[in-house]
Amino acid sequence: MKKILFVVLTLLIIATSLSYANDEYMLGPEDMIQILVWKNPELSLTIPVRPDGKISVPLVGDVQASGYTTTKLSEVITKRLTAYIQSPHVTVILTQINSPKVFVMGKGVTSNVVVLKRKTTLLELFSQIVLTPNSDLKNASLIRNNEKLPNRIKDLVAKGDLTQNIVLQPGDILYIPDSFW
Repeated sequence: MKKILFVVLTLLIIATSLSYANDEYMLGPEDMIQILVWKNPELSLTIPVRPDGKISVPLVGDVQASGYTTTKLSEVITKRLTAYIQSPHVTVILTQINSPKVFVMGKGVTSNVVVLKRKTTLLELFSQIVLTPNSDLKNASLIRNNEKLPNRIKDLVAKGDLTQNIVLQPGDILYIPDSFW
């Protein structure tokens, strides 16, 4: 039975691979960015977004970065640099995604923190975690904002019900118990 569940799960993951390239990524804490100021290499730097969501930029000080796209952050820094530089040209490049995380826990899984590099569904998450031999996916649950979602993971895994293949959000917790009780 577990082999059949594994095969069904694998096929569903392959069948539901989606492209989210059109969505603009919002920066968050721990993301790494590179700031390039044209003709001003002394102002160019690679830095992480701090836990408070800000970055420190030479000349302008602290700048809110979390919640902005790289394009919007470029505009903000450019505007603030105009007090010091005539017609600054700023480019912000996201070099490493580290902020949106989901947490996987329970005796049926090797506990894990998974960074969401793009929009990720439950099935895609299953491909990134290590289940124990006694993982009980029929009784697994998804917790969002301290509330158990009515999602039926068992229908997704056992029956291939793709309506249950929801997109995860940062901070979600997937709890997978062990069936060896």
